[in-house]
Amino acid sequence: HCSLQIKALAKIHAFVQDTTLSEPRQAEIRKECLRLWGIPDQARVAPSSTDPKSKFFELIQIDIFSYKPTLLTSKTLEKIRPVLDYRCMVSGSEQKFLIGLGKSQIYTWDGRQSDRWVKLDLKTELPRDTLLSVEIVHELKGEGKAQRKISAIHILDVLVLNGS
Repeated sequence: HCSLQIKALAKIHAFVQDTTLSEPRQAEIRKECLRLWGIPDQARVAPSSTDPKSKFFELIQIDIFSYKPTLLTSKTLEKIRPVLDYRCMVSGSEQKFLIGLGKSQIYTWDGRQSDRWVKLDLKTELPRDTLLSVEIVHELKGEGKAQRKISAIHILDVLVLNGS
């Protein structure tokens, strides 16, 4: 088993050193790996040209503006029995929706009907058809005089991931 790993690592090393080398069984190995891992064999496609608002309602499939959350009162609190079914978290800013239309096409929206989707100005990528509940906060990075403020995305919940 160990000698197989040594051979595989030596082969990888050779391919890194000489980029002209090719593996004739690469396509066959790729298909077999995808089958074993249960991943559909789909070609990558260009990011969609759908606008974020349309894609949001396609993914969420409910009218969020008619949904009214239940207020937490002593009466509604009595109905909450399995306390481990709930999670609480400390938040550093307002919750936003983050939608990925593929690659770096990412938009944010604060959930108010009057506001628009805005292209995210942070350098990051998300799979297409991904909808997250996030907060965008400022964090300090580095130490001493090299310390600077950076923006960070805290994922609060994954609503849809790559269409699922």
